[in-house]
Amino acid sequence: MTTPAQAPTSPRPTRPTLVTVGVAVTVVAAVVTGVVLRAWLIFHTPVNSDEAIVGLMAREATHGHFFAFYWGQSYGGTAETDITALFFLVFGSTALAAKLAVTTLSGVAAVLVWRITRRLVPSPGVALMTGALVWAAPFATVSLSVLFYGFRGATLACGLGTLLVALRILDGSRRTTDFVLLGLLTGVGWWSSPEIVYYLIPSGLIVIGAVVISAGPRGTVWIPRALLSLAAGAVGSLPWWWANATSGFASLNTSQFASGHRTVSFGGHLSNFFRLAFPTELGLRTPNALAWVVGAWGSTATGAVHAAATAAVIAAVVLCLTRPGRSMAIGAGVLCFPFVYALSPATSVFANGRYAVFLPPLLAMAVVTGAHVAVSRLAGRRPVVDLGPERVPRPAVPDRVTSRTTVVVAGVVALCLALTLAGFAQVTGTSDAFTSGWGNPDGPSLAVITSLEKAGVTTGYANYWVAYRLDFLSHSRLTITTIGFDTNRSTSILDTVLASKRPAWLFVPPATARPVGAGIQFAGFPLNVGPDQVPQSTFVATLNRLHIRYRVVHAGLVTAVIPGPAVTPRQARMPGVPGGPATGTAPGPTVRAAPAGPSAGTGG
Repeated sequence: MTTPAQAPTSPRPTRPTLVTVGVAVTVVAAVVTGVVLRAWLIFHTPVNSDEAIVGLMAREATHGHFFAFYWGQSYGGTAETDITALFFLVFGSTALAAKLAVTTLSGVAAVLVWRITRRLVPSPGVALMTGALVWAAPFATVSLSVLFYGFRGATLACGLGTLLVALRILDGSRRTTDFVLLGLLTGVGWWSSPEIVYYLIPSGLIVIGAVVISAGPRGTVWIPRALLSLAAGAVGSLPWWWANATSGFASLNTSQFASGHRTVSFGGHLSNFFRLAFPTELGLRTPNALAWVVGAWGSTATGAVHAAATAAVIAAVVLCLTRPGRSMAIGAGVLCFPFVYALSPATSVFANGRYAVFLPPLLAMAVVTGAHVAVSRLAGRRPVVDLGPERVPRPAVPDRVTSRTTVVVAGVVALCLALTLAGFAQVTGTSDAFTSGWGNPDGPSLAVITSLEKAGVTTGYANYWVAYRLDFLSHSRLTITTIGFDTNRSTSILDTVLASKRPAWLFVPPATARPVGAGIQFAGFPLNVGPDQVPQSTFVATLNRLHIRYRVVHAGLVTAVIPGPAVTPRQARMPGVPGGPATGTAPGPTVRAAPAGPSAGTGG
């Protein structure tokens, strides 16, 4: 007699553990913090002229006109600008659409960090928290992630992409698509900015590790794949090669990065990194002002916090370097970063976070990996070579190691979120800053555009920080150019103004050039007075001396002086124009590449 078979019982649903709940809370808190702060920044930060150039280029791209580099220079590839153009096609060619494009790229970077960390540590929750951390901290990165400067967001995404693909190859993938993707990402990243080398160092080490541990004849396996990656890299970087082939490889001329700035030695760059850039990327300094976030605690406490944070990073890097395999490559990437930074001519003398924006993802991955190694060793587990499945199988990790690592990483994320919020509070400065002022941050400039149009102004001359943002925000209904000492980004805009019959001369009156007025709208620099850094009083005196009649239009934050007959820059005796009082006698204004700092139209 047989007994009927028992029906299979479904497994009981597992209840979320305290660790799982902690991961969820931490990730949600980080994601919400990153979203809310970016929303505030988007609706409170006016567009500056460096961004406006990207907007103008992206607008040209929507009409089929593409460029290899940021206007007026031979670096800063336009892959990110072309992505912005796609957003323009979908959402309209507005500043908001451009900000959404770069914000999306920062989200892509966070997702890539999550997927990379998933291959560095065994805990999915820890990897998820690492991606969320990169999304929400430090405040310098968050604040820069809504500014569409044109190429660093794409460079970062490409660099992280190469790292992820390299780890896939290390873990046994030999698919053609992986090697093609590795080459394409490297090529596009190089075209965007050679700063991708920060990620090519660990990616290259990981690929070398994959070659070393591979079985069988390496030549027949790896040489064809290497050639495939090189060919894909050449395709990805083709705009870089094309532009340089017609310019005598101007991208290799490092003097363009130092134009207008004092020369800084390797030691000076290295000092700037450790004194300014590094603590900014740790979240201990605010961007631009570089004030200590915990400065109110006093110099002793600030120094102690700085030292403790630096020591924690050093310990994490050392732990990464002592764990053979992929962890060592991540540690090497962080270790090499300050020296590559100091060698780079693009870092100039500034340390507002822009040039070190590639560091936080590497730091996050190194700290998390170091935490896992530390917890494992404290649990009595010996470090193992973690190269890939072909050589050494990954041993199971006890639950206590995973849960303790999760707690440590959750604490790191919470601390970094606190520093991000503290940095935001210090930069905004008032208790009601978050709830007030929501709207179009470019509203006052739009009012200027309306007033100028009503007065019949269509073309004119202005300071760099005034000209191009009026061009962009007016959707080119106004055509305003720079002259003389002000960096000129577009010969076509310049030619249009030079050929116009009655161009206006735009000035920012000193009374409005305050932080609450034109100072915010026009980048806040003290030289925002008029074309070629000339004040209105000087220009009017020149017109009176030449017996040229004019009319004055008060357009809010800007005053337009419109001469009766058109006055050329040379006739107006502009100091930076050839033939003017400060230069020689050659006719016409000049068009020059921009310097690499934020003082005169950087593009970098």
